[in-house]
Amino acid sequence: MLNVLGHSDSEESKAADTLKSAIELAWPWIKDSEASSITLIPNVQCYGQQTRDIDLVVLADIAYQDLPFAVFRPGAKSLFSAGVPPTATKIAVRSLCLVIEVKDHPPGGVRFDGGRVSVFYAKDKRWHDASQQSERQKYALKGYIERHRASAPRITNLVWLRNIERAALPSNINNLLPAQVTWTSLLNTVVENHRPRNDNGSYAIDHEPSPTHGWSLRDCERILAKRLEPTALDRRRLEAVCKGTLDQGLLAAVGHRLVLLSGRGGTGKTIILLRLAYKNSLDGGRAIVLTYNQALRSDVERLLVLTGIRDDIAAGTVVVSTVQSFTLKLLKLLGIVETSLPEDFLEDYDKILGEALEYLRGGAVTRNDISALIQSRPEDFDWELVLLDEAQDWPDQERDFVRAIYEPGRLVVADGREQLVRQSQNCDWKHGLRKDQYEVIQCVKSYRLKRNLAVFANSMAAALGLPHWTVDENDDLPGGQVIVVEGDYFAIPHLHADLVAGCSKLGNKPIDMLACIPPRGDYREQARFDAVLAHFKQLEQPLWDGTDALVRRAPPTDASELRLVQYESCRGLEGWTTINLGFDDFYDHKSAIARKLGPPPTDGIADMEGWARRFAATWAMIPLTRAIDTIVIEVSPRDSPVMAALRKIHSGSGADFMSWHVG
Repeated sequence: MLNVLGHSDSEESKAADTLKSAIELAWPWIKDSEASSITLIPNVQCYGQQTRDIDLVVLADIAYQDLPFAVFRPGAKSLFSAGVPPTATKIAVRSLCLVIEVKDHPPGGVRFDGGRVSVFYAKDKRWHDASQQSERQKYALKGYIERHRASAPRITNLVWLRNIERAALPSNINNLLPAQVTWTSLLNTVVENHRPRNDNGSYAIDHEPSPTHGWSLRDCERILAKRLEPTALDRRRLEAVCKGTLDQGLLAAVGHRLVLLSGRGGTGKTIILLRLAYKNSLDGGRAIVLTYNQALRSDVERLLVLTGIRDDIAAGTVVVSTVQSFTLKLLKLLGIVETSLPEDFLEDYDKILGEALEYLRGGAVTRNDISALIQSRPEDFDWELVLLDEAQDWPDQERDFVRAIYEPGRLVVADGREQLVRQSQNCDWKHGLRKDQYEVIQCVKSYRLKRNLAVFANSMAAALGLPHWTVDENDDLPGGQVIVVEGDYFAIPHLHADLVAGCSKLGNKPIDMLACIPPRGDYREQARFDAVLAHFKQLEQPLWDGTDALVRRAPPTDASELRLVQYESCRGLEGWTTINLGFDDFYDHKSAIARKLGPPPTDGIADMEGWARRFAATWAMIPLTRAIDTIVIEVSPRDSPVMAALRKIHSGSGADFMSWHVG
């Protein structure tokens, strides 16, 4: 069997069709084989990997009975490079996993350095290392397959120069394919880069990970052929990003001054960042979005993929990364840390950043030096815009380090005010800048919460002791409901099914819902978490388990999956419906932490209990501003500050939109 998955009108799909014809010409039997399979997958998206887009992947699994036919004649150069005796007249193919980077540059836009190839892009008038790009794709594919808990085969990466004749290619051993490629010549190139297996004098290409550890072609096909399908909520967010307008003051300041977007949760700061990045990409620009939250990074990447933006060096692009990952890459670029990741990097993060700042401030590296280093790695570091989400939570040393690398005009900062996770005080991004070096833009109107939810959030903030916490209620977004569950969420018959059905009626999917759970710590919390997983399994509700460090590194790709995160990871996320499990326990957990840590010295607070209540309440407002339409709050049937606040609102301002259930 021979087929192309995910066919489109793209150049990558045309390359797949060309290769398919070459395979059919060399191995006509493969079309009718029921036991053996070759699959070509163009435009593969490796969500969550540093390199996301792969032009073409070739997978082959040849059955034992077809091995007599699945052979090719090796060339002399292939035999020499693979250490195969020159008397060998044929090499069999047992399995293949190929990553092929497709380049359509004319001869004048391609240059060779040994076996490496660079291509020229007129957009930025620079040469880019296509060999390095190809190598990165190999590791991206391996990581992506393994992240889906499948065994990854060995992978051979090739570069197909579709406008370069064979005679123009370097004569040394390399991974380059010419314009007119045959299946035999391609397999010979594979042999030059992947030594065939020797079984008692019989040679075969085999991309099995090891003789005792196999891989599944069907698993790989399923993983790589998966495409993100937008839900109704996705389309709403895409509309906001791709067609929304931008403040003229912001546009006038970008490129000249640091822009500070200030507003509480739900006021549209992240959407503004993405709208700006998208517009910049249409103009051929490059932007990077930095966030501390891995779950938010995955969520933003999902939206970027749906916009159609690719991570292609040849076009405008938007990349999303965690702050610490990007900082580490910068530290490596400057030679402050070794190429390999130090085992104690996160433990010594503050210390290393401090040393880096002393290094920069001491003049060991000048601004010109930094510019030259960035130009040496443009794919990783040359960004017209550096967009910082949740920047109120950056430590001062991170702020100073990034500002030492990128001038203020490249920075756009989203400040969520008191939404703090990493520290107890807001980071002041204006610190050290003159007034003409920054522009503050206030974001006050709620663009996420429907009006009733904004009323509820303001009422909860007041009831929990945060009188100055407010978000403007948006009359253009009417509706919204609050469901309080006193007891066990899962004990209310049909509640979860009704919530899912309510989303489905509007074109949304479970992926548009968000469930939050207190952190796992002691045995009681772990037991509760295990029970939650068991309950969702009993309800046959698939989960994207963002509490798993491996899972949350990649965005959810199955629309039937409900997103589950710990409360600490919910900042920046949103859901049409949000389910807050053990909400009062989460409040108590944060109160206990506040009592243990004590107030910051600068706060001048003598009342420890008052400080603990304020700290917990500020944290509580983060999950309470994640919902668009419906928020569910599960509380224990006991007296608590949260229970008292909910009862007060239920009998007052929330009487019309709050319902109370006892489980």
